[in-house]
Amino acid sequence: MNDNTEVIPLDADTLEVRYYDAGRPGKYRCWKIPLHEARDIARWWAETGSRAGADRPPRDAQRVGSIVVSFLSANQVYALGCDERGWSNITGYQLPRDAVVFLGAWLDQDEGGAGMEEKKKRGYF
Repeated sequence: MNDNTEVIPLDADTLEVRYYDAGRPGKYRCWKIPLHEARDIARWWAETGSRAGADRPPRDAQRVGSIVVSFLSANQVYALGCDERGWSNITGYQLPRDAVVFLGAWLDQDEGGAGMEEKKKRGYF
């Protein structure tokens, strides 16, 4: 895990990913990501992204579920949501590599532990 990223469930279908460039507390960049797209980003990371060479990551976009994902640089991942026909949505996410790693770990923990409904009961959203 890292101290620069946090994931906040906004509702049962949306997460906010916050990335603090200089650590917490402080200014941060954030992305509101539908849960199904967040899961697809995490799946891409687990299947492909984590094995990419840090010195020369692949730049070719890959379709994974509801998103198209590629590396912009060794430390930046770009994900673009798609509709059911494969057409690009307007919304894309330029995420730091560390935020993608954290998101995958957070979702793995969520799947294995308290689900979204349990988090809702606890008042997370």
